[in-house]
Amino acid sequence: MNGYAIAFVFMVFISSLSQILLKISANEEHTSNITYMINWKVIVSYAVYFGVTLINTLFIYKGLQLSSISMLESFGYIFVPVLSWIFLKEKLQKRQIFGIVLIVAGVVLFSL
Repeated sequence: MNGYAIAFVFMVFISSLSQILLKISANEEHTSNITYMINWKVIVSYAVYFGVTLINTLFIYKGLQLSSISMLESFGYIFVPVLSWIFLKEKLQKRQIFGIVLIVAGVVLFSL
């Protein structure tokens, strides 16, 4: 795995953290629809997501093949449930664990 791939997986992880922050904001009580959409957690989450997308587009994509980008992006499907389990105390269901195992197996097979 080259440095671009490692950087891309790190960016997927950061993007997953921003999704967790959006989830936290969505679970909170809000006084109106405006405060539901415009609060610091939502703004920070979208700013981080925009920054990750910008960094990926300007720097990381040029060092990766298109086929490996789609494979590495699948790590987000692993990061979000695990981070939800850690930070939000959500339970991982058997179907989710089975899906994570399938994703890991697919990534391993694809990389051979």
